[in-house]
Amino acid sequence: MKHPPVPKDAIKLKLSVRYTPHELEVLRIPFRDMEQWFLYFEDPWLRIYKGERCYFWLRIPETSHPAMIEDAYVDSEYPRARSDNTGKHVEDRLDDWCDLINLREEAVLVGEASVWIKRNKIALDSSGHHVGGLLSPSQARLLGETLISLAKSLSEAEKSVNPKKNAAN
Repeated sequence: MKHPPVPKDAIKLKLSVRYTPHELEVLRIPFRDMEQWFLYFEDPWLRIYKGERCYFWLRIPETSHPAMIEDAYVDSEYPRARSDNTGKHVEDRLDDWCDLINLREEAVLVGEASVWIKRNKIALDSSGHHVGGLLSPSQARLLGETLISLAKSLSEAEKSVNPKKNAAN
């Protein structure tokens, strides 16, 4: 398969997500979803197609640890190409397509609900599709306490990273 180079009129994106070695492995697996999106990795470029058209070019050098998208471009013809949140849209779609949000490392299990931190956000997964998946009052209280504890740890970590920004608030 001959892959197109980044077009001259492509729009540069700013992406800030970092990937673990395991996540990078997952990103390298060819993928196709029901909407006809297709991901194809050819070192160091991850190309994202819809149908036969390549809309995104993401350069992820294998040598960066943690892996980062060092260059990212969107085809100027992509409908959201000029949107302020196109980069975030791409990061979220990659997480969704490749199930990266489900690559939890230290999930806390409360009943059948899992809570964990992923990319400085709190993730919650619950399977309440049957009576056994519902939380008792004590489990609901524990879940609330766990969420508050995780939120506090994220706030403290953010304060230590951005002391000037937080001093102004």
